[in-house]
Amino acid sequence: FHVTGVQACALPIYDGASSYVRVVSAEGGGTLFIHVSAPSEAIVTVAGSFSGWEPIQLRRVADGWEAERFLKSGRYRVAVKIDNGPWRAPGNLAKMKDEFDGHNGLIIIP
Repeated sequence: FHVTGVQACALPIYDGASSYVRVVSAEGGGTLFIHVSAPSEAIVTVAGSFSGWEPIQLRRVADGWEAERFLKSGRYRVAVKIDNGPWRAPGNLAKMKDEFDGHNGLIIIP
């Protein structure tokens, strides 16, 4: 499952919140772009196997929150959290239940 398109789907974390990821392939990996539509007062974080599951705070942009990270080729799990809500898979990824009763998404970077 390789994500290249952009499709936002509502997350049941925050009313009106949505999120998506996209990957731009490059030699030896790709850049993971994460976007979350959430209120400006929200605290939005992302974590995944690429960060050792350490939360990374997204930066505020005009229409939401964003982060980007170059990742080497491989398989990665990723989840988004708004405020103290549950970890959830970004809206355009298939959901996988994790061992903590949350959900994360799978990204494969060729």
